[in-house]
Amino acid sequence: YMDKKGSFTRPQRKQLQKDIPLPLRLRTTKYPVWQGLGAKFIVSQLIALRQIRQEIDHNDYVMKVDSDVLFISDIIFREVIKGQSEALGQYKKDYMEFMEGGSYFLKGSLISRIVREPIEACVKQVSREEIKLGFKGSLRKPFKFVGEDRLVSKLIMQSGGKIRLKNFLLNPLHPAYTRNKGSKFELTEDNIKGYSYIHFTRWYGLKKEHMLKTWQWLCSKD
Repeated sequence: YMDKKGSFTRPQRKQLQKDIPLPLRLRTTKYPVWQGLGAKFIVSQLIALRQIRQEIDHNDYVMKVDSDVLFISDIIFREVIKGQSEALGQYKKDYMEFMEGGSYFLKGSLISRIVREPIEACVKQVSREEIKLGFKGSLRKPFKFVGEDRLVSKLIMQSGGKIRLKNFLLNPLHPAYTRNKGSKFELTEDNIKGYSYIHFTRWYGLKKEHMLKTWQWLCSKD
C-alpha cells in the first residue's frame, strides 16, 4: 500500500517490479496518510490491514514502513524471520512502551485480533493519556491528534498481543553521530553497527536530503 498523496510514479513502479523477483501488487490507501494523524489516517491503515489479512497466512508478517526510512542492515529482518514475535519494532517510551512509527512488523494472527478491537474507545484512551503528557490533543475530537504509533501499540496490547521492542533505530540524537551546528552528521562503519534503520524525520533532527547522502555513503562501502 502506498500513500494516496505520494504514490510511486509509473517509471518507479516498473523499476520496482523489475528489481523485486516476486509478484508485486501496488495499491494506494483510501485517504492520504503522510501526516500520521487523524481519523482518515486511522481508517486508511485499518482498511489496508483488513484487506491484507484476507490474503496472508496467520504466520506471515506485514511490514509498515515510512518513505523516509532507510535500512542500513538486515538485523530487524533476521528477527522477523525467527517468527517468535507477534509484533516487532523500535523501542520508545513515555507514559507507555510502544513501537516507533517509522517501521514495524505485525503477524497475521495478531492483525486478525487488532481489526476486531473497538477503535473509538482506544483512540479516546490514547488521547487522554497524551493530553496528560502535555501533547496536543482534544477529548472532543480525539481522532484529530492521536499518534499512530501509540494507537497501534495500544490496540496490540488491548487485543492481548505482545510487542517485542528492541533498539533497531539509529537515532541522530545518539552520541554515535558526529553533529555539526545541528544540520550535518557523519556516519562511520563503526557507529552504525548493531542498528537496522535510520528514520529521516524532523522529529529526529534530520531532513530528507540527508537520506540521499546516507544512501550514497552506504553504496560507496559495497
